[in-house]
Amino acid sequence: MKYINSFQDIPVEVDFADMKQLKTSNNSFDGQFNIFPRWRCKGTYLRRDFFKLVLVKGSGILRYAEKEFKIIDSAIFLANPRIPYSWTPISEVQEGWICMFSQEFVCKNIDDDKFLPLLNSISNPVFFMNENELEYMNTIFKKIVMEMSSEYLYKTEIIRNYLHLIIHELQKLRPQANIDLFRIDASKRLTYQFLELLEYQFPLDSPEMTLELRAPKDFASKLSVHVNHLNYSLKKNTGKTSRHLITDSLIRESMALLKNTDWTISEIAYSLGFEYPSHFTNFVKKHTKSTPKEIRFPTL
Repeated sequence: MKYINSFQDIPVEVDFADMKQLKTSNNSFDGQFNIFPRWRCKGTYLRRDFFKLVLVKGSGILRYAEKEFKIIDSAIFLANPRIPYSWTPISEVQEGWICMFSQEFVCKNIDDDKFLPLLNSISNPVFFMNENELEYMNTIFKKIVMEMSSEYLYKTEIIRNYLHLIIHELQKLRPQANIDLFRIDASKRLTYQFLELLEYQFPLDSPEMTLELRAPKDFASKLSVHVNHLNYSLKKNTGKTSRHLITDSLIRESMALLKNTDWTISEIAYSLGFEYPSHFTNFVKKHTKSTPKEIRFPTL
């Protein structure tokens, strides 16, 4: 299956072979990390299971969730895989770096709570810096690129440490958020665990894959909590219930599969856990006002 690049970013051509080569040439990365310059991308490489650190050199409009940020010159943007976003360039020059990584890669061998609050924060994903700070960050990105092409046996650990350094520097720019790292209550931890389980099921790579966890009770059982307690924690931290969050993910995956694959509607329905294709059609129509066929063939 091949996904079409649907994230609208700067005109840079992203080579899909990069990720393939990374997986086959260095098993220590296990396809969990990659970095490339923004000027190489024409569209954007979309991996919804990846966080992205984007060092932006150039002006443009960032739309993230329901918010809009205008970047005049330079900034760093931290993208959460669960949040849709787009970039509209303003200046002709668009440079910088795009660094993609999985939660597993960045949190390996450390306490997950150290970085999860910043990675999962959606209130303000943009970090503005002065010229010296940005140049310092740019240097770290360049060091990561150098290590990527090195033959050093333990370069994976070096790259992970550089990534940790970038995230620590970003946390230092948000003193209050830094303090809150040590005040993660049980409800936030449960929320992170739920979101991780939910997003780990996507994207679906073949019609043979089916969702293991689909109903709120499935997640509650997996997390060893009552559904009511799970919904209380999610509502407190995200403003949405488990069913709402599950529905959002199902609709997002439905749209991606309908637009970017050649799977039949029946195959998509069964993969997403619907007993009958008609149930899938009714679900999509209810939440998008369009049928699966209308989404796949919008001109008909």
